[in-house]
Amino acid sequence: HLIENTIYLASSGHLLEVLRQTPDKVQTLLAVGHNPGFGELAAILAGSGEPHELELMRSKYPTAALAILDFDVTNWSEINAAAARLHKFITPAILRGEPLDDPD
Repeated sequence: HLIENTIYLASSGHLLEVLRQTPDKVQTLLAVGHNPGFGELAAILAGSGEPHELELMRSKYPTAALAILDFDVTNWSEINAAAARLHKFITPAILRGEPLDDPD
């Protein structure tokens, strides 16, 4: 595992550069951080997915939300805007069984 201190409150642009530096042997990556950077990055990277989940994620990325993104790339350095498919968007409200239109 790796802890990257520079992602704390980082911009989406900086976060993207950090992701692009991920070693290619890494197949699954969990990135945890703070907004607004992580919410903005997820919105930038997700080019496809279930339309309602995409809209929900782009409209509000609440505290403790999780965006699962799938990339069809060979190297992490290939990650660009709209390069990912939003596999799943999960919020605390969804876990509590509340309507998807209320992400808080």
